[in-house]
Amino acid sequence: MAAGRDALFQICFAAIRALARLIGPVSSWIWRVRAAMARASRVEEQWAFVRSDLEASGRPAVYHLRPGGTALCIRHGTGDQHIFDEVFRRDVYDFPAPVLTALEAAGPRPRVVDLGGHVGLFGAYMRSRYPEARITAFEPDPESAALLERAIAENRAAESWSVTRACALNRDDEVDFTPGQNCLSRLESEGDRDTIRVPAVDVLPQLAGADFVKLDIEGSEWPILADPRFAALDVRAAVLEYHPHMAPEPDARAAAARLLDQAGFETAPIFHAPEGHGMMWAWRRATA
Repeated sequence: MAAGRDALFQICFAAIRALARLIGPVSSWIWRVRAAMARASRVEEQWAFVRSDLEASGRPAVYHLRPGGTALCIRHGTGDQHIFDEVFRRDVYDFPAPVLTALEAAGPRPRVVDLGGHVGLFGAYMRSRYPEARITAFEPDPESAALLERAIAENRAAESWSVTRACALNRDDEVDFTPGQNCLSRLESEGDRDTIRVPAVDVLPQLAGADFVKLDIEGSEWPILADPRFAALDVRAAVLEYHPHMAPEPDARAAAARLLDQAGFETAPIFHAPEGHGMMWAWRRATA
């Protein structure tokens, strides 16, 4: 009797394991389809987007946002999907009231400086909100910069949206840079492996008179924020993604809040990840 029960148990256990092996891939596939469809709901070419998202080939493709038709470029199966989700699904750039007030004060043509332009997804978001926005972007990664230039061309926006293929810093220089890491490409220490030399541009003069600044440059934000000229700028509002890489102290969030406070900004958190990076809003502190 006991032997029979043991045999039945083994058969049932084997059946459960086989079912689990079957359900695992099916469940994963269903999750991928649902995620692709959720992303695709934000563009006009929905079925083409879903197909390419599931193929995950890394090939770039052009789509048009719903509503409005602003063009964007994305490489499926890469970190572009993460940025797409941040911008268009998680709404991390949904402006809080103080930032909206600052942008409204700038009028219909706010001047935007995009440090870390990547493939232009933030720029596309800004144009969908402010079609007449004047956007100046900086992007040192050759592949990403090429797609950003393509997005500008697709939008026929060369007169109001530009990109400089250079690393944003607080000095003109030539620096070591790790390319090909998609949204994680970054400035490195001299002599690091697998780097290329790219130009760096002192962006502080470019920030003068900007209505809104986005800083997402994988650690290169720290020399800019710490530069005394940054506090003297008349930037109305900003959004910052801070990183432990190159941070002046172990707590990158605290360092970012301190430097922005010293520069005359109030701040509000967007998120903070366990790995130490995060995002925060900043807007100019009201003066008496």
